[in-house]
Amino acid sequence: MLTRWLGNIQPELHELGFTKYTSNYEKLRGWIQEIRCDIDASSRYLALEDQFVKVTKEDVGGNKNYLFKMPGMKKVLMDNFMEARNNGMMWNKTTMDANGKCTLHDRQGRELICGDGLIAQFNRYASKYNYSRLSTNVLVEAMTDLAQKCEESIGNHFVFVVNDILWRDLQKTCGRFIADNSIDADYLYSTFENKYIKVGATYKAFEWSGNTVSFHVDRALSNEYTDKGYGILVDLTSDKASGIAPVQMFTLKDKAFIDNTLTGAAVKSGEIASPVAGQKYIVSGYAGIACLNPYRSYVLIQN
Repeated sequence: MLTRWLGNIQPELHELGFTKYTSNYEKLRGWIQEIRCDIDASSRYLALEDQFVKVTKEDVGGNKNYLFKMPGMKKVLMDNFMEARNNGMMWNKTTMDANGKCTLHDRQGRELICGDGLIAQFNRYASKYNYSRLSTNVLVEAMTDLAQKCEESIGNHFVFVVNDILWRDLQKTCGRFIADNSIDADYLYSTFENKYIKVGATYKAFEWSGNTVSFHVDRALSNEYTDKGYGILVDLTSDKASGIAPVQMFTLKDKAFIDNTLTGAAVKSGEIASPVAGQKYIVSGYAGIACLNPYRSYVLIQN
């Protein structure tokens, strides 16, 4: 903590060299959770699902106008599974204690195992800043702080994952930046497209001092922070020595996504697995996530 390695000096006819090969490290114990979503329907519904899913009216020109449309069973099932996995990888807090014992059980005493999500991992080590009014100075400070933790001071591409409120604040901030600075024709141009003129712009990135940050909206953050801005600035640059990505999802072999169908009577001809006149679709999988360098992150939250 009090010294810094510079190099070494060798005499003539030296017989021994020295190499600095130490770095900060820590152990992270992560856990993989199991996710499962089921959906079922009666054989009568399955026979008429096409009518339930969509009702169309065809006009004289052959165009179909949808009067009513409902998503199919499998789409609802997949949407639920992907949302459950995304929210878990984002917000989970581990159910395991320091000794590897599960602290949460169901009514039958079975362990409910899961590891920390990205938010919990980032919050332990990320720099944090509370803002009242977002400005480019806030972005510059966040990018400067993050760049100091990177291998290079410039040439880094950061990702800023934000909720809807912070996304709108970023758009206003970038708009003020354009208005307050002299912009020539290389930055603003217009093309005639035989339609109404569009006024305004959508800003997807911000560059400062050789580093760039891209903005991405995640609905999971918006659902959690509904009344104030929230975002995480993350360095997603792969490790230069190993090429390993800084954020990775872990699973078991061939177990990331498992699709099963339980067929009952009166659904289709052939062998069945249940005498019940219906069918069940089951989607399950194993997933855990790890941030391999949580220090390279910066959290912005509105007061």
